Amino acid sequence: MPPAAMMGGAGGPPPVEVQAVTEEEVNLPNTYIGRVEPIQDVELRAQVSGYIKNIHFKEGADVKAGDLLFTIDPEQYEARVAVRKAEIEQAEALLDRMLAWNLELVRRLAAGHLRRQVAGLTGRDSKP
Repeated sequence: MPPAAMMGGAGGPPPVEVQAVTEEEVNLPNTYIGRVEPIQDVELRAQVSGYIKNIHFKEGADVKAGDLLFTIDPEQYEARVAVRKAEIEQAEALLDRMLAWNLELVRRLAAGHLRRQVAGLTGRDSKP
């Protein structure tokens, strides 16, 4: 296309639309294109298994070492503790019975040994 044709014809000015300027309030959008990078990347690894009961941070919030991040449902761990406490009580009861049995055995052995010593001194039979 020749330059004269782009100018709106035979060398005249191109056609232009005109609009009056008005003042009005404009709400600019608050979405922007950008790229965000964290200050530090952190890998979270669970040290125990279980169901998460509470989350104690908001995504994107700053957290420090030692901050509580999650609460894990304690039910399964409380049940394990109760089982272990019951096992300890059973073991302690067995220990008490064994100590009493050993004490009785030592008492009987000592009584028999004493009777044999007395019988040896007196020349009598050591049977009761």
